[in-house]
Amino acid sequence: MINTKHLKLSRDASGDEMWICGHCGQQANEAEIIDEKGHLTYSLKCPLGRIALGEWPTLEEKKLQLTAYTQALKK
Repeated sequence: MINTKHLKLSRDASGDEMWICGHCGQQANEAEIIDEKGHLTYSLKCPLGRIALGEWPTLEEKKLQLTAYTQALKK
């Protein structure tokens, strides 16, 4: 699940792509979280801790969705 309202693609000073929070404009934090059922999930979060920018059950799903979202943003 991607929070398309707040997850934005940007570039760092060297030109590499990076995910930023549309709320605060800072680079998104990656995290591994144990959900309420004890399952490991992978997420991107606002560095200020206010907004979930995306959450996935596996690293593969995270990569697939972020790749597709990146391509959609570049169109």
